[in-house]
Amino acid sequence: MNEDRRLAIEAFQAKFNDSDFLSLASYSLESLHRYLTSGITSRGVNGVELEILLPSRVTAPYPTLSGQVRGSELITIYEAYREALIASNIRKYKGSTEVNEHIAKTAHEYPEKFFYLNNGLTAYCHRLNQNPRDRGSSERQRITANGFSIVNGAQTLGSLVKGLRRDGARPDECLVPIKLISLAASADDEDFAKAITRSTNYQNTIGPRDFVALQDQQSQIADTLALESVTYHFKDAEDTPV
Repeated sequence: MNEDRRLAIEAFQAKFNDSDFLSLASYSLESLHRYLTSGITSRGVNGVELEILLPSRVTAPYPTLSGQVRGSELITIYEAYREALIASNIRKYKGSTEVNEHIAKTAHEYPEKFFYLNNGLTAYCHRLNQNPRDRGSSERQRITANGFSIVNGAQTLGSLVKGLRRDGARPDECLVPIKLISLAASADDEDFAKAITRSTNYQNTIGPRDFVALQDQQSQIADTLALESVTYHFKDAEDTPV
């Protein structure tokens, strides 16, 4: 793209300052080819390269890496593959919801705390190649994944990228929990992939009432009533009256 066209597009984009309605991205022929040939299918995308920090390794029955990945690396793969990364997820990125804005704000304003305040990403791949120079390292593991799909964390990924693109962001300081499962040892990888997607997204519904349990006065009320042999239910449990 020549300079005149780039400036014209950026001027038009500036009219939407605080919105993701219009964005400009530049692709090399290599990244465009990877995107087109990977396809937006349940088979995921090929050639995803990441450096997983402080890796924890499980070798059997399904090779799995857990650890942390820098926000800057997630921005890189997002710009290369976009929605193909989450094609196997049960939901696409939902945009500016209240929860997603909170995630974006945390990534932008408190990147050093993101690891502690977010559940991170669960992904699988059909083939996981680990850089042999890092094998056994407790500090990092560089990998190349084929058939890579993020199956839990679509909202985290989209919100994280949004927050880390804002002025003053520190993407290298934002560490995101990640679990990457290889399906290579699975006899029926498609069924197992669907089971991972279903199970990692399946949980009991949490509503505003549940967060009331975090208030200190709720425990104080329970303690006071207990003196009168009265049970005060402020956390949902098996014995909670319905």
